[in-house]
Amino acid sequence: MKFLLTSSAIFMLFATTFFSGGLASCTKDRNEIKDFKHHRPSVDTVWIGDTIIIVDTLRIGDTVFTEEMLTAHPWKFQELRAVYGGAPLYYLRGGASNNSNYDNEYVVFNPDHTGYEYDAAGYFHNIPNWGLTTTDKVTLTFTYFNAPGVTSLITWDRIQYKNGNMLFEDYYLDNYVNLNYHGYEIRMPK
Repeated sequence: MKFLLTSSAIFMLFATTFFSGGLASCTKDRNEIKDFKHHRPSVDTVWIGDTIIIVDTLRIGDTVFTEEMLTAHPWKFQELRAVYGGAPLYYLRGGASNNSNYDNEYVVFNPDHTGYEYDAAGYFHNIPNWGLTTTDKVTLTFTYFNAPGVTSLITWDRIQYKNGNMLFEDYYLDNYVNLNYHGYEIRMPK
């Protein structure tokens, strides 16, 4: 009896699948497809038979970084990921996992190519000169006074300007304590 039920079920499935009175078949409405083919395609649409592939050709590039943007206002940290003398540094404004506090730190670049930094410890550091040193304006170098008579040359490289923020790599040798620094920073207007 079990064999009879099993073989009957298999036969019914076979019969309904391959004979026209069985399961619903997948057919295409040729009139609808024909209407699509008469539609005039735009420049960014690729037609392959009855398949439509839309290619996104809109590209929004980075805003070209300028001295006017740099000098428009002070810049404070939004996020910092760095290694300083072999030790990791992490800071996210408002974050709970910070191992450094830069809530009060900011840097100012003046139109006359001078500036200063107000550091996390509450001290001012003079920046006697700065400049965008590459023709594509993605590298900024400046002299930074660590202490009287001790300066470091700091480089901000691969500067990008997105959503009103600066994103860049920062590297230098801190001549005050003779330690290397390399970080990735996001700064926002203060």
